[in-house]
Amino acid sequence: MDEQKEREIKRLRHDLVSACESAINDGFITVSRLCSIEDMYDDYKNQFHKNGYTKTLMCKVRNLKIINNVEIDQTMESILAKGKKEMEEP
Repeated sequence: MDEQKEREIKRLRHDLVSACESAINDGFITVSRLCSIEDMYDDYKNQFHKNGYTKTLMCKVRNLKIINNVEIDQTMESILAKGKKEMEEP
């Protein structure tokens, strides 16, 4: 495998793993973010015939609660309100 292709694989894997881990840490995912991650995974798996750890991450991502933008706004409002409340407490 040539050096440029090896760099492409590493970059794509890094982007994929980062996106998956971020979504898993959030505990939910939007449809558009899931589609983006699925596209990266398909490229990684099909072009480079790789999976392993990324396959495990994808299983976790696919099991996340899928929410829409309205739910994101409500979730962020809830998080911000909780943070504000904690700041006001003595």
